[in-house]
Amino acid sequence: MPPTDLMKILSRADQLKNEFLNFLASLGFRFSENPNNVLMLNPIPYTESIIKDGALNCLASSSCAPMNDYNVEMIESSSIKVLKFSIEMLRRSRAALLYNVKSRIPQILLQKVIFSQGFEVVRIYCGTLLKEVRILLNNPFKVMKLVPEHINGLQNFMENTFRSLGNVMGFSLISNDSTLMSFVFDEPVKLTDLTKHYIEVESYARTAYITRDAIVKALRKVVIEKTLALLNGMSAHPELSMPVIEFLDIHTISIPINFEDECVTYLAINVSERPVSTVVKAYKGVITTVKVNGAMHSYRHRVVRVALAPYSEANITLCLTRL
Repeated sequence: MPPTDLMKILSRADQLKNEFLNFLASLGFRFSENPNNVLMLNPIPYTESIIKDGALNCLASSSCAPMNDYNVEMIESSSIKVLKFSIEMLRRSRAALLYNVKSRIPQILLQKVIFSQGFEVVRIYCGTLLKEVRILLNNPFKVMKLVPEHINGLQNFMENTFRSLGNVMGFSLISNDSTLMSFVFDEPVKLTDLTKHYIEVESYARTAYITRDAIVKALRKVVIEKTLALLNGMSAHPELSMPVIEFLDIHTISIPINFEDECVTYLAINVSERPVSTVVKAYKGVITTVKVNGAMHSYRHRVVRVALAPYSEANITLCLTRL
């Protein structure tokens, strides 16, 4: 199977919007006109918080709703400090900081950086030594782990293994005291330097998320934002305020590639070097048919498990019926 290019898959998002709407309608979801509203629908099968015109909670294969207990503060700066990490940029950029407003001590839960237009160099300094770096490559779509001996000899490692570290979608930095911070971008960037306390990237990306989530979970925020279906002047009835189909594991990136009637086909990708079992749950109706790489199984349950080998992918088709 040829290497997966995530960005090419996501480029079909607009084409899938009408198919996704028809899929929701076939399961009994209803929409109504509301001139003062913009309805945001999330076709991706993960529930995540994102920052887009405020704080949003996006439910898996469902709708996005404002997070009323959270506040987004906008700042403009060429430097940002998050925990033990300092981020410096060539130009002043806007950053959106997500806070829990009910917390006695306001704590930043998520940051989104909106870069100034054009080329940007991002330099990230760690207050303690880095114990491990996990780099998520776009093509082939996989996670590469670097430990100190590789960090020390990165240039030689790059030349002998990958020749360069372009096509990087993001990375997780883990310090000696186990502090984890992930950086994910909405377009591939190039890693140009890495030491035990410093990392530098060259970027033409427009935005980046900074989060304490692991790298795969962090990337899901970008994937959701890039595939949102926006409907002007529309509202969803209350039954859309729950996930429809959700992938519950923490290891995979799963993206819908086709909706047809009450069936949906996902490309599920295991980006790790370990075998995983991806767990899928249907909240609306039950799963009656499962097809994995062409092999079909009859089924009548809400939960499905599909085994994925290391660095593998599978086409998973699920057909649902309403209760």
